[in-house]
Amino acid sequence: MKNRYFRHPADSNPLIIQAPNLRKLYFSRCPLADAQKLAFRNGAKPATKDEIKADYEKVKKQIPDRLASYYKKYTKLILPEAKINKLTNKHIETFEKELRSIYSGFDTFPPEVRLALFDMIFNLGMTKLRGGWPKFNAAIKAKDWKKAADNSKRSPPVSPERNKYVKDLLEKAAKRADMKTKIKKH
Repeated sequence: MKNRYFRHPADSNPLIIQAPNLRKLYFSRCPLADAQKLAFRNGAKPATKDEIKADYEKVKKQIPDRLASYYKKYTKLILPEAKINKLTNKHIETFEKELRSIYSGFDTFPPEVRLALFDMIFNLGMTKLRGGWPKFNAAIKAKDWKKAADNSKRSPPVSPERNKYVKDLLEKAAKRADMKTKIKKH
């Protein structure tokens, strides 16, 4: 995938691009031991395991599935941008591999479809996307982007704006496919 940067404009929860989002992702979805392996900083100095644990426990006590900005007031640690970029690339590569394992033609899908699928796997994870979305997956495998759009709505905490963003991407791909079909017929 040429463009390694993935961010949807519908809300302020990009794919772990910003430090607060990475903090939220790791503190809400991973074991403490994994969070303690990250290069968090407390100002100019490296954070200690105890400092990471303190931030981790504060975030764990909060309401889950909020935007990253919500959790910032409960933490004092940051991750350097270079570390965030490295982790972001690692997650994108993992998502890419998972999407290729679910959809054999993933690399040939229109860019809008690939972006929509990245958004879906980010929210749902591979297991839920693969097993919990039979109509959506059947539509994707049939390259019926309109039907996929109609079956892409996720439940909260996914925002209506984010659902619209994914649906719009898939509908754009459907319109483009329809145009190509019409051109070939003439």
